[in-house]
Amino acid sequence: MNLQLSQFCHVFPEKGVLWHSLKRRIFRFPSAVLVKLQRSRMQGVEEDWRRLVGNEFDALRSAGYIVTEVEDALLLIEAQEASGPQGIQGLFLMLTAICNLVCDYCLFAQKGSESLTQPARYMSPDTARKGIDLFAKLTQSNQKDADGYWEQITFYGGEPLLNPHCLTEAVKHIRQVQKTGLLVENLSLVINTNGTKINEEFARFAHAESIEVQISIDGIHAHDKRRFDRSGKGSLESVLAGVGSLVKHQARFLPMITISPANVDHLTETVLWLHETFGIAEYGATIVMSGTDKLEPNFPKRVADAMLQTYFEARKVSVRDAGFASIWENLFQAGVRREECGASRKIVVFPQGELHTCQALETSGLTSCGTLQSPLMDSENRQQWRRRNRFNNPICKKCPAVGVCGGGCGAGSYHVAGDIQVIDPNTCGMTLELLQRWLDSQIS
Repeated sequence: MNLQLSQFCHVFPEKGVLWHSLKRRIFRFPSAVLVKLQRSRMQGVEEDWRRLVGNEFDALRSAGYIVTEVEDALLLIEAQEASGPQGIQGLFLMLTAICNLVCDYCLFAQKGSESLTQPARYMSPDTARKGIDLFAKLTQSNQKDADGYWEQITFYGGEPLLNPHCLTEAVKHIRQVQKTGLLVENLSLVINTNGTKINEEFARFAHAESIEVQISIDGIHAHDKRRFDRSGKGSLESVLAGVGSLVKHQARFLPMITISPANVDHLTETVLWLHETFGIAEYGATIVMSGTDKLEPNFPKRVADAMLQTYFEARKVSVRDAGFASIWENLFQAGVRREECGASRKIVVFPQGELHTCQALETSGLTSCGTLQSPLMDSENRQQWRRRNRFNNPICKKCPAVGVCGGGCGAGSYHVAGDIQVIDPNTCGMTLELLQRWLDSQIS
C-alpha cells in the first residue's frame, strides 16, 4: 500500500517540527529528516516510511499525518463540509443608506461598495416586515434542533439609528413572528451603530428587547482622528455619552475596535480603559478591512502581536474577545473552523427591498440576488459566494493555518484584487503570524 505525507502536513525544519493544519499535533524530528520530507514529499510503502521516521511511524499513521491518497482526499471533503455553508441563518436589514459620519476607512467609500454615495435611502417599516417574513420562510428548511443552531437579525446601515421608527416597527414584527414559531425563541438581535445617536429612549428599548448594541470605538488615541462628521469634528464625545446611557439602562453593548495604524500600539490600553470606565466583559477587535487603508507590509504582524498581548492582559480582568479566542484557543484542538464570511449564510435587504448576499459590495454586481418581490436564492451570485471556501482555494489549502483561519472577508478580497475568491491579505497575514507564535510557545 502506497503511503504519502498528508497535503495538510507542513514542515518547519528551523523549528524541528512537523505540523498538520487540521489535526494540530506537533511531531519533532531532526532537521535532516524534515528537510528530506520537505524536498521530496515522499511516497512509499510502510517499510520506506519506517526507515525515514523510525519509531514515530505508528503515531504518524494513526494521527493522519501519513495517509493513503484516498484517505487524504476524504479528509479534504470532510474539511470542505465542516467549514462550508449551511442554510440561511442571518438577516441584515439596511435601515438606512446614509450616515452622519465620514470615517476615513469606511468600507462604503470603496469601489463596489458605494452605498453611501447615492441619494439618502431609508427603509420603510413595510419593507422591513417583508424582509423578516422572507427570512423566516427561508429558515424553515434548516435543522433547528441541531447543537449550536442560531439565527440572527442585524440592523445595519449607514447609520441605522437615523431611522428609529423602522427599527421599533421591525422589532415588533419580529416578536409577532416568533410567536408563530417561524423564528427561534433564542433569536439574536444586533444593531451595528456608530453610537452617536444613542439616547435614553433607545437605551431603554435595547434593554427591554435584549438587543446587542455593537458600537464602533477605536480608542482615545485614534477615534477622533478616523471617525468624524462632515465638518471634521470627532465623534468620541457623543459615542461615550451614548454608552453611558446604555450602561445606565443595563443594555448589552459590545465595543467594536477596528485595528488600524492609528491605534494598533494602543489596543491593550483601549480595552483596559473600556473595562475600567464601563465595566465591559467582552469586546470585538478586527484588523481593518483589506484595501480600505494604506498599510505597511508588516502591519498584520503588528496586529497579531497587539491582539495576543491584549488577549492575555484582558484575561487577567475577565475580559474576552470571543472572535480572537476562536482563532487562538482553537489552535489547541483538532478540527476545522467555519468560514467567517457570512455572505453564503445570510440575506441582506437594502432600503428599497433589493436583496444581496453581502452588505459591503452593493454596487459590485457580485451580490445582487433579486428583490423582496422576486427573490433569486439560487442565482449565480449566491452560488459563487457559497463556493467561496478556503478548502476550494489551492493557495489556502497549502497554508499551515488553514484549519483555524476563517477564510477572511470576501469584500476585503474584492477591494484588493477585484475577486472574492482570492485570499484576504490582512486576515491571512495576521492568522499566519499567530500560528507562528503558537508554534513557538509549544516548542519552548
